[in-house]
Amino acid sequence: MVVGNGLLAKAFSEYSNNNDVIIYASGVSNSTEKSKEVFQRETNLLKECISKNKNKLIIYFSTCSVSDVDLKGSDYVLHKLNTEKFIQNNVDKFIIFRLPIVVGKTDNKFTLFNFFKNKISKNEEVTIQKNATRYLVDIDDVFKVLSKVINSNQFTNCIIECSFSQKISVINMVDIIKKVYNSSSEISLTEGGGNYDVDNSMISPFLDDKMHDENYNESIIKKYINHE
Repeated sequence: MVVGNGLLAKAFSEYSNNNDVIIYASGVSNSTEKSKEVFQRETNLLKECISKNKNKLIIYFSTCSVSDVDLKGSDYVLHKLNTEKFIQNNVDKFIIFRLPIVVGKTDNKFTLFNFFKNKISKNEEVTIQKNATRYLVDIDDVFKVLSKVINSNQFTNCIIECSFSQKISVINMVDIIKKVYNSSSEISLTEGGGNYDVDNSMISPFLDDKMHDENYNESIIKKYINHE
């Protein structure tokens, strides 16, 4: 069963008729969200889902940002950590995947990639913290890799970090987007920015060679701009 209707839910639609696995993909998607009501809505729906599916494997998507010193105190990250703890304490079988920035065809304006893409396509100024880095992953690869992990039956009751490739500086990300659009957007640099590492040792055996390629991040960016 799949709970949700966003990018992740659509990617995992193959599990819609699976009676043993619950793909919980109805989480808060805006990492800048501050509304307690929005977070509580996810918590209530998750609790209801768990109570109705006691003997099933629950798949929950958290965030790699729990490792980002600049973001670890944010409402979004604290909510994700609290949800992880709740699942660990109340679910018999689960896998929590901590995801980086998932890039795909979506109208969600709150993703970092879409935020920059929308501003740069309009030649608007972009402000970037000069030390900021991020991990990117193609939504197609999220399904491809994570479904293998789920079906392997090796990681029940685990939290798995899901960096698929090398991290990319946000400055580099913006430069690539600018080149694709041939944009004249000005870049304003500010101090700060999270630069953190993600331990992907658990998921590494399931990754394709292309995900280790130094051009993987650039290929994702170009894919989801050129296919608009």
